[in-house]
Amino acid sequence: MDEHRSHGEQTVVITDSAASIPTDVPEGRLVRVVPMNLVLGGTVYADGTIDPDEVVRRASTERVSTSAPSPGEYLKAVDAARDDGFTGAVVVTVSSKMSGSFEAAHAAAGYLPEGTVRVLDSGTAAGAQGLVVLHAARRAMLGTSRAEIFRCASAVARDVNLTATLPDLDYLSRSGRVPGLAARASRSTGIRPIFSFGNGNVRPRRPALSGPGALDRIVADCVRTRPERPARVHAAILDSGSGPEAASLAETVDELSPARRIFHAPFSSVMVAHTGPGLVGLGWWWEML
Repeated sequence: MDEHRSHGEQTVVITDSAASIPTDVPEGRLVRVVPMNLVLGGTVYADGTIDPDEVVRRASTERVSTSAPSPGEYLKAVDAARDDGFTGAVVVTVSSKMSGSFEAAHAAAGYLPEGTVRVLDSGTAAGAQGLVVLHAARRAMLGTSRAEIFRCASAVARDVNLTATLPDLDYLSRSGRVPGLAARASRSTGIRPIFSFGNGNVRPRRPALSGPGALDRIVADCVRTRPERPARVHAAILDSGSGPEAASLAETVDELSPARRIFHAPFSSVMVAHTGPGLVGLGWWWEML
């Protein structure tokens, strides 16, 4: 048997709700999502149980924070998967610099027999994290060994990119992910901030003068990374209530490559709590054909 094929392993892919996973793709059936937690006005909500619009409305007057799933919640997800016939899992978490999700999943893995669960820090978030998760799930559908699924997902995590634009940087500034000076500058000038996210760090980029200009810059980032050899683009359209901008970005990305896989990645309430409303962006990686 090929060394990359499993020997009786049936692997599920587990992630946290910072990833934006579509429900209408075949590999989605091999993905389990553990909700992160949102604390709003002193009340704890599991991600998905409160509408993002309500989070935005209440955030102006109530304290908002988020927290990672506990090790016990990851263990429950693994146990449920084993009840469904899976023998183990690859866990892909949001960046460990953004959340304690990786540490919690790693702690949970320590309670299980060695090799049952492998835990990967994606180094990213949102739709970019979702791209890593879905690639792992595709490998799992092929019956690939757990070690090889982890290796392939790790390679995508190294290659994946995320660039996005926001109406302002106020929410990211509150969370300490961009300097307050940058947030104030974006408000005072009326420009469209652009940022990249990778290796757990938010990096402010040269801003655009308009929304369409920001989308052009995002697409240019994607094109700049395209390999010279034929390749397929895997892309996630990030959207925290951006309206027609997300649809416009999707149309443009759809024209980049004859071979492409694109999905819409609306933000969960936890992600909206970090970025605020109006974000539109792109997560992507290129796969050689």
